[in-house]
Amino acid sequence: MGFADASTKGYAATIYMRSVNAAGDILVKFITCKTKVAPIKTAVADDSLSIPRLELCGALLLAQTLHHVHQVLSSEISITCLRAWTDSSIVLSWLTSDQKYFKIFITNRIAKIHQLVPACKWSHVSTAENPADPASRGLLPRAAMSSDIYWNGPEFLGRPEEQWPKSKFTPLSPDQLPETRPNVTSTLVANVSSSPLELFTRFSSLARMQRVLSFVFRFVRRSRRQPVCSGPPMFLEYETALSVVAPSRPPTEWRLGRVTEVHPGADDVVRVVSVRTRDGIYKRPVVKLVRLPVEP
Repeated sequence: MGFADASTKGYAATIYMRSVNAAGDILVKFITCKTKVAPIKTAVADDSLSIPRLELCGALLLAQTLHHVHQVLSSEISITCLRAWTDSSIVLSWLTSDQKYFKIFITNRIAKIHQLVPACKWSHVSTAENPADPASRGLLPRAAMSSDIYWNGPEFLGRPEEQWPKSKFTPLSPDQLPETRPNVTSTLVANVSSSPLELFTRFSSLARMQRVLSFVFRFVRRSRRQPVCSGPPMFLEYETALSVVAPSRPPTEWRLGRVTEVHPGADDVVRVVSVRTRDGIYKRPVVKLVRLPVEP
């Protein structure tokens, strides 16, 4: 069993072994203690020195130490259970809440604690009964030697478990805890680009559209310091404007269809036919159709 605590100076984990013989005699022995110095504060708004974060780092140090001690001792003696205590209500609430509510600093350490000691039972202990408190605050050698709670653990460990003080800890809800993720609502916006054919509906005639686009392309070339002719648009500029708005595709990429009906004119010449495609039946001029090549 172990205890974790933290202060602005550092955080600590203290491990004890509690054994009960057949006669019911209880023996508590100090096993080990590990401490770490708190990170150096580099800025006024540095979150690395917040007490809840340091308390969580102390709980992680305790989980790592308990895991190591359990591996070493389990080959020699039978260990029935692992117990851990901390005086931080925030850390205990983090350990019992869903990790999705908290920032990555918190979720990474909570996941590591559960991975190292999955069967460990975490409980709350008062600061006065926490034997890791002297180690986290720092003691001079003389004070450390005379600290009874540090070497022997809290007094209640020497009593039967049913006589231990009842914890009044109540887990806090995620909205009452620090280090929560901001509540962000994601929305999907579909940006539907307009079809190039939409330009045809903005002009009264094809020639007018070609004339306007020709002058637009002249302005673009002039802004790029390219040579530009003057006067009315030339035939090549008309063709360029039309090819940009409605680029032509080779006949091999046209939609496949089957001629289902012909529509002769007054002179009995067929200039329009009905074509069935996978999307429906359309009327198309014969000059816009291309026969599929036939292999010899």
